[in-house]
Amino acid sequence: MADTVFIRIEGEGKGGTLARAVRDLSAIIPNTGVYTLAISGLTKIPLAPFAYWVGEGIRRLFTTLPPFEGGVRTVKQGLATADDFRFVRAMWETPIALPGKAIGVWLPFAKGGSYSPFYADVFLMVNWGKSGAEVRFFGDCSGIKPLSRPQSIGFYFRPGLTWPLRTTSGLALRAMPEGCVFGHKGPAAFIDGDEPHKLLALLALSSSQPFRALVALQLAAAEAAARSYEVGVIQRTVVPTSLDPRLSDLAFAAWVAKRRSDTANMTSHAFVKPALAQPNSTLAEGISTWSSMLDESTAALAAAQSDIDSIAYRLYGVGGNDRCAIERMMADATNLDPEHFDGSNSDIEEDLPNPAACDNLALVSEALDYAVGTAFGRWDIRYATGECAAPELCDPFAPLPVCPPGQMQNEQGLPARQEDLPEHYPLRNIPWNGILVDDPNHPLDIELRVREVIDVIWGERSEPIEHEACEMLGVNSLRDYLRKPTCFFVGHLRRYSKSRRQAPIYWPISSPNNCYTVWLYYHRLSADTLFTVLRDHVQPKLQFEERRAFEVRQESGPSPSASHRRYIAETEELVEDLRALKDELEKVAPLFRPNLNDGVIINCAPLWRMIGLPKWRKDCQAIWNELMKGDYDWAHLALHLWPERVIPKCATDRSLAIAHSLDEIFWQEDPKAPGKWIAVKVPATKLQQLIAERTSPAVKAALESLLATPGGEGNTRKKTKRSRT
Repeated sequence: MADTVFIRIEGEGKGGTLARAVRDLSAIIPNTGVYTLAISGLTKIPLAPFAYWVGEGIRRLFTTLPPFEGGVRTVKQGLATADDFRFVRAMWETPIALPGKAIGVWLPFAKGGSYSPFYADVFLMVNWGKSGAEVRFFGDCSGIKPLSRPQSIGFYFRPGLTWPLRTTSGLALRAMPEGCVFGHKGPAAFIDGDEPHKLLALLALSSSQPFRALVALQLAAAEAAARSYEVGVIQRTVVPTSLDPRLSDLAFAAWVAKRRSDTANMTSHAFVKPALAQPNSTLAEGISTWSSMLDESTAALAAAQSDIDSIAYRLYGVGGNDRCAIERMMADATNLDPEHFDGSNSDIEEDLPNPAACDNLALVSEALDYAVGTAFGRWDIRYATGECAAPELCDPFAPLPVCPPGQMQNEQGLPARQEDLPEHYPLRNIPWNGILVDDPNHPLDIELRVREVIDVIWGERSEPIEHEACEMLGVNSLRDYLRKPTCFFVGHLRRYSKSRRQAPIYWPISSPNNCYTVWLYYHRLSADTLFTVLRDHVQPKLQFEERRAFEVRQESGPSPSASHRRYIAETEELVEDLRALKDELEKVAPLFRPNLNDGVIINCAPLWRMIGLPKWRKDCQAIWNELMKGDYDWAHLALHLWPERVIPKCATDRSLAIAHSLDEIFWQEDPKAPGKWIAVKVPATKLQQLIAERTSPAVKAALESLLATPGGEGNTRKKTKRSRT
């Protein structure tokens, strides 16, 4: 068969280049953009893409080397929940318990995510309680054809390699620790025996330039916008018959270099302390030190990658012009315009880079976020002061810890409680009920408690550190930064929003004019939290301000001066604002039954009228409206508020019945067809009994009162000057 001439035209002036190539075909020279090839040679590469620009040696690899899938290696597609909002959470919003010790078990979920070769923290969790029954039966009562696709269950919890199905940046395999469920958007590869050093060697090879090029060749026929690293593509990609033992050490070095920045990322399992928690440095010096560390990590990663590529090229037997062709092809792929990925690629879930690694203001903001968390008793300040050393590096495939190293923990590795506080711990006044207030006259004042944290970390330098932080953040004082909804909370919300989940864990709830704010810590919420806020904070504050308003009017006499009139107006505004907050809390408190299995935004939804930040208020209000319509009847809050609506649904939806622990009442396995479930005919009297047992007259009255109160689309708050507190 005669050869076919291919002309590769790139860059500017394509017309002139093509004309010159056509005029002088007799001067064909390899690697100048003109290629000759028999069409039959293209069929050696799976899917037969028009990869004419690579040499015969590269095409021959697909016929002489074994594919990735086979022998000791296998590649699998994982769980598709069909409703991530229901079944998936960020790790910091789930109930924290040792695996297997909770009724609703949330397990690490490798779902894909952003481009991050070698290492990426598995920060998502999936509801896999009762062996995943709730998600496995989602959408189909019989369990035969559910909407979800729980694929490859036998491979769950094994260590392996995973990668995002689609990214704008290329293939990125990374270590997947033991104990994870993996998803259809985060496929996984395994080897027999699960040996860490063999997995690391395979990780190095699959992260090498030649391996990624062999993957890219198979996708060359597809449009850039449809580039997808499906299981089949990886399965077909060929690998050398044996691997160099050095690859394992190089992959570990790359993993260490990538993971290093995560030790300052509060939403990572690796978190120890914030980047700027360096007691003997100014914030500017800390930023410089952190930047240098990132440069060192980048250099270490590049060095490891270079050595991996060199070894991989040798193992594949690729050199000379073939290697040049691969390097050029991969450089073109790296420079691909992200705009080529159109909106139809809903599988792409690239998160923003970790702010701790790229933004000086974010570094300062994170330090103050850490101070708030430490004041609440979440973080262990001894890591920031240097009293406790960071833990040694773990095996990349070891199970993820229940708590990050920097979290305050008890001997079982669970979040510490009051009785677990070490005798000589530097902070003694931790609010174990999870409540702080924005009130300079109160011992639980948030600014006071944050300042105590700064004092412990920086000692004599604490005051200039605080001034430096305020100057960098563009605020007059620490209180201004914490108080204004558009300052601290905006950064906290952004920091704790990932993979399409908004999950802030420190909540400011405030009066309509933002004259008074109470801060709640998500992990300490209980059914008594709002009653405690009312009894111990809002009501005493209101009584104090009412007395002060009366005294001010008495002292001013019948003809107060202008300054007195302003002071009276401010005091009376504060009183009215506190009364409005008290009224709202009295309406919501009976309804508030937090359950961390529901997730942050559903738990926060009933409080939407007391949220100061417009965006977060709007989002919480939207969830509340959808709850009222019945969109989230799987939530524990829905059962608490509307048992008469939720319980009958459990008779026709087994997944919903499992969510509310009612499956044994409404469902039984078909004795004639094991694995198939049939509905139990529950008498109407029994159904009414179940509803009555879960119905509270006080809750119903409070719900009716709340719904009768005028709401409006976020217009219940006035933009006024903050009164003195």
